[in-house]
Amino acid sequence: MNKKENGFTLIELLVTMVIIGIITSFAIPSFSKIQNRAKESNIKSTLHSLQVSIEAYAAANGTYPTGSDIDLPTLVTTLKTSGEFSKLPINPFTGAPYTAQDKSGKILYSLDSAANVYTLTAYGAGNTAEISKLQNI
Repeated sequence: MNKKENGFTLIELLVTMVIIGIITSFAIPSFSKIQNRAKESNIKSTLHSLQVSIEAYAAANGTYPTGSDIDLPTLVTTLKTSGEFSKLPINPFTGAPYTAQDKSGKILYSLDSAANVYTLTAYGAGNTAEISKLQNI
């Protein structure tokens, strides 16, 4: 009698697993880059919200918040006391509210009081690359 066996051979299964592994090795780095871009977009959105709040603060108080290289928690505390900003935003890199010690997604505020020009600077992953800079003119 001649029996026909159904199923896959070990070689067929191994070849399939290797192909899936190769496809995955291309997809994962690409997905990671997309995630970082989305996090950076979130930071840029926070930056624009801060700019609106700073302008509202200036309209109400006649001056911009003073200081140089002020971290986001300190700036938000200043804006909260005037009612311009309600709460500390979430850092997309950590998933927690911003802190002065954040290793990624840092936002800094500086005011050149002589020129009455402020600068908001945002950094990406690792705080090494500047992703956005906003100034009033």
